[in-house]
Amino acid sequence: MMPLVISSKTIALVGASPKVHRASHRVMAYLIAQGYHVIPVNPLLAGSMILGCKVVAKLQDIEGRVDGINMFRRSEFIAQVYQDIMAMQVAPTWIWLQQDIMDNKVAEAAIARD
Repeated sequence: MMPLVISSKTIALVGASPKVHRASHRVMAYLIAQGYHVIPVNPLLAGSMILGCKVVAKLQDIEGRVDGINMFRRSEFIAQVYQDIMAMQVAPTWIWLQQDIMDNKVAEAAIARD
């Protein structure tokens, strides 16, 4: 794992799912088992629980600091999620996307902010 992930304590998981066959569910279960505090983000499931964690509708609904964002959304949604990240009171240290999911314009904007 990357050093930033190892030193993280709180991770927002965008695109969280209660369906056990989904990658987001398996990754969330793994992160929790490793001792991370995971905040599931899914507007369709806000207020419900996934793996014992209360789901929030959007990143701005999270109270407190989030060290990283683990994103399980298709490429066409990355720009909107990135805008939501930039609207957070405190920006996370890192953003992780699934393999082969990308948006070059968003990547360039993120690198330019760094």
